[in-house]
Amino acid sequence: MVSIDQLLAECLSLEREGRGRLILAATLQGFPETAHGGGVLAAFDLVAARAIHAAGAARTVTAQIQRTIPLQTSLPLTVEASGRTVALTLGDGGKPLARCRVTRGVTEAAPALNGWSGPPEKSLGFPTARGCLACGSENPIGLRVRLRFDDRWVWTEYRPSETYRTADGRIAPALYTVLLDEMAWWLGALATGEAGVTTDIHITLHRPTHPFGEPLLAVGPRDRVTVTDEKGHFWGTETTVLAGNGTPLASGAIVFAGSRVYSKRLIPQLLKTNPPESLRPIFPTHVP
Repeated sequence: MVSIDQLLAECLSLEREGRGRLILAATLQGFPETAHGGGVLAAFDLVAARAIHAAGAARTVTAQIQRTIPLQTSLPLTVEASGRTVALTLGDGGKPLARCRVTRGVTEAAPALNGWSGPPEKSLGFPTARGCLACGSENPIGLRVRLRFDDRWVWTEYRPSETYRTADGRIAPALYTVLLDEMAWWLGALATGEAGVTTDIHITLHRPTHPFGEPLLAVGPRDRVTVTDEKGHFWGTETTVLAGNGTPLASGAIVFAGSRVYSKRLIPQLLKTNPPESLRPIFPTHVP
């Protein structure tokens, strides 16, 4: 069995003076042929944590994904470490695909879950994509998480698989980046009725040394999804992963960008493997 940490390490090739290459494996996909935002962030965090010896430290991971990031393609990676911070650039310096900054020792308050009293009695499940790093039933390295929603929340009660256990018995940080990014995507889709992408990803790892084994709870409030630009293209979301006792382990403030272009591309793919009634409540304009 290959762990997520082992897979990410195999994707990276770092040389001297902060330069290297990143080849994202096919299993790190969101939709076919494109990388999952949470998987990209996990690779960035793995590099940065090594550079500043922050694997067990609380930290923030902030990225701007500027263009679609392909899979199984050798991409230049630049890593610049200074003090407690690492700056990473993926892709050509003139037209980067993504930029990321990881800062050790910085932790922020997790968003309050006002009104959350436990999983609602009535809820719906989201459609799934077979190969997706988060929800894919056929992805050997995936979370295989099943998110649910009602009119107030997106959430899941989740027990990690062994592929997300680190060598020293902790939860792999990649679990948080993938899960929080996936939740933000669906929160944005519910708010806009469109498919899309996550663009600005800000994740705080409050307790990255939390031991592996117990069930987790991940929650995102729908009433905290807010438009962030005048044209209504970008929507901010808030998400949190908690331990069984309610302690926040990681939280995200992630921006979703929805568009009809993405909807026309992605929704037909989802309809190949999901019944229309599972997509209709989320994409009513596209699935009548």
